[in-house]
Amino acid sequence: MNEQTLLDKLRQRLAVPVHTEEQVLFVLIGARKLIELGGYKRDHLLAGRFMTDWAVHSVIDRNSWSRDSLSFMDSMFAQKKFWRDLSTHEQQRFAGILSLENGRLELMDVFREARVPPVAFGHPIGWRVFLTAFLDLINDCPLKLDRGQTIDSVTMNMVQDPSDTRLININWKFTRIDKQEPFIITLPMIVEKPDFHFGRAGKPTDEKFEADLLRLGYEIS
Repeated sequence: MNEQTLLDKLRQRLAVPVHTEEQVLFVLIGARKLIELGGYKRDHLLAGRFMTDWAVHSVIDRNSWSRDSLSFMDSMFAQKKFWRDLSTHEQQRFAGILSLENGRLELMDVFREARVPPVAFGHPIGWRVFLTAFLDLINDCPLKLDRGQTIDSVTMNMVQDPSDTRLININWKFTRIDKQEPFIITLPMIVEKPDFHFGRAGKPTDEKFEADLLRLGYEIS
């Protein structure tokens, strides 16, 4: 597939709700190709790269983009550090890698740089729909680190906060090689209306996209 064909297909896929595992896989593989073509620095887009790596790998090895990120987390656990023991820089790097909201914003920037409107990511309900399908894709495929010191595999789940419909808790579970109690990290994520316009004539939302959401049975709040 040449670059122009890829861009055309991504524009089509991101203009409608991304609600199946197959659609998620295509979008993330497409994002990965755009990152490669864009020549981004190695230490940029850590959360976005992490998401695309998980979509195409079951084992993070030395050739994977996320090798450095997962190796960093592995070394923190190997040193038996708790969150409070991490430096501010280490905490920021940890949260930056694991933040799905960071991944969302980073991948949106990649799409927009390629002139692909990321409507499915920008709309808050569209993003929730994408995340649900993404979790379905990876739930049966724990991410493993090749030759890790401490981490055997990583899994993730998403829990809606019962008191706030905007708030989603993302639970990260790091299973240990030594079979002791796993490391569990919970990161909250707030999904609100976007602060930019996707609709036509200055409208804040894309009416066709919302109609597609309703057709698929999703509520628009």
